Amino acid sequence: MRNVLYVSTALTVALFLGGITTLAYGSAESQQALQLIGAEYGIAFWGISFLVGSLAPLVLVAMPANAKNPSMVLLAGVLATLGAYTFRMVIVEAGQLPQLFY
Repeated sequence: MRNVLYVSTALTVALFLGGITTLAYGSAESQQALQLIGAEYGIAFWGISFLVGSLAPLVLVAMPANAKNPSMVLLAGVLATLGAYTFRMVIVEAGQLPQLFY
């Protein structure tokens, strides 16, 4: 179970950074979306989704001392789930914001 969580969390971090790179170097609309996400939902996006939901579980699962502790693997899974939920919440809410202004 630890290996599955480790691989899936590492892929999540890679896809997260790939999505940010795509928004940063994409069209003007993509760059505007990244600015909107960073301004309105910066703490939820970077703090909870990326740090708590992606990097913290990756570090927890990658450490050999935590690999044999089921409670640490469970904590990593819960943090990853929290990060996934927060990421989706931010994307949905940020996508609806321009409708309010135009």
